[in-house]
Amino acid sequence: PPGPSRRWPDWSPDGHSIAFSIEEEVGGSSASGPGIYLFDLGQGQTTQTQTTQAPPIMVPGSGGLTQSRWSPDGRFLAAVSEDTSAIKVLDLSTHRWSEVARGTLISFPVWSPDSVLYFQDILAPGEPVYRFPTAASSPQRVYSFEDILQAGALRCAFWGFAPDGSLLVQVSRGGGDIYALTVSLP
Repeated sequence: PPGPSRRWPDWSPDGHSIAFSIEEEVGGSSASGPGIYLFDLGQGQTTQTQTTQAPPIMVPGSGGLTQSRWSPDGRFLAAVSEDTSAIKVLDLSTHRWSEVARGTLISFPVWSPDSVLYFQDILAPGEPVYRFPTAASSPQRVYSFEDILQAGALRCAFWGFAPDGSLLVQVSRGGGDIYALTVSLP
């Protein structure tokens, strides 16, 4: 429907719902505040649960969160704060959010096939990748790009996993060609 833009869509593992974000818009006003929303495909409308027949309702406690991602087992929903300083996980059985980590610039959440949460702190030294098994009390640093960054890369972005379980990473080495351009306009 018309209104604020919906971003960061993600399918539920059962294929019945889509989670998406509505983010704060500069100078905009909307009845839908920033947060995480669910779209129930069976009912063809945005709802909080499959039985609610209300207009768009934000997932409780998700105000100011964005970039939501379902765990493959369907038990959790992870999201990042709009200022990208924190990552939170919603336990869908208890409906409680838990802050998993704080950082300088947290990337979007990535779930492994076995429902372990991974994320990157992009501005921390070495641009480390962390994992957070949902039973753990704190994230575990699993990889740092320090060597690659010292070898001339400008940035390393963790995007997900290859079928063999290895990290998918975008390495930006920068560089570009510089051209001189002369333009004669009438």
